[in-house]
Amino acid sequence: YTKEIFVIIDANSWVHSCFHACPPAMDLKGMDQRVLSGMMSMLSSIPNNLPRIDYLMTVFDPPDGDLYRKSKFSAYKANRPPKDAEMTRQKRDAMYVFKNILGIPDLTYSGYEAYDIIGSASKIISREIQVVIISVDKDLAQLVTNEVTLMRKIKTKDFKGYQFLDPMIVKDEFGVHPIQIPDYLALMGDVADNLPGLEKVGPKTAAKMIN
Repeated sequence: YTKEIFVIIDANSWVHSCFHACPPAMDLKGMDQRVLSGMMSMLSSIPNNLPRIDYLMTVFDPPDGDLYRKSKFSAYKANRPPKDAEMTRQKRDAMYVFKNILGIPDLTYSGYEAYDIIGSASKIISREIQVVIISVDKDLAQLVTNEVTLMRKIKTKDFKGYQFLDPMIVKDEFGVHPIQIPDYLALMGDVADNLPGLEKVGPKTAAKMIN
């Protein structure tokens, strides 16, 4: 990278990943803080994987459930179980530490999911600065350009660490270009978000149809 680097952390994906994958980590009060512990571990690994960090911010989902997306599609995430109270508490504690103790700016807005904010922010910031989005969510590959890189933590039998997705790698992995991923996902649908797709259309068929 020859330009300054602006790192955007998809903190919401970190919360879910740490809560479900990390072992319990008790604080002095006997409260489980696995989310904060896992997020701090991830945060400390970032400088070892980037040549420089000039700017850094986190983005969390808003605490309320009144999402803009639901105004466009009322069934959005309607199949999800109620929020886990323990994960919500740990997320709140982690947000407090990151913002008030570590001093990392947080760009979180009521009504808008982290994905929405990351998408808008990366578009604006990348006009002048190289953007690196750190997330475990592959859907954010649609934001990848020559100025926006997705830094995704993966674990396979052959590799454990961060994978950097540029436009060429996205095309190789998904079979479509980053700008085509919204159509690619729409054709397949998304069971987790309760979004309908076309019947019997999976990744290969969706990519073939688009190409």
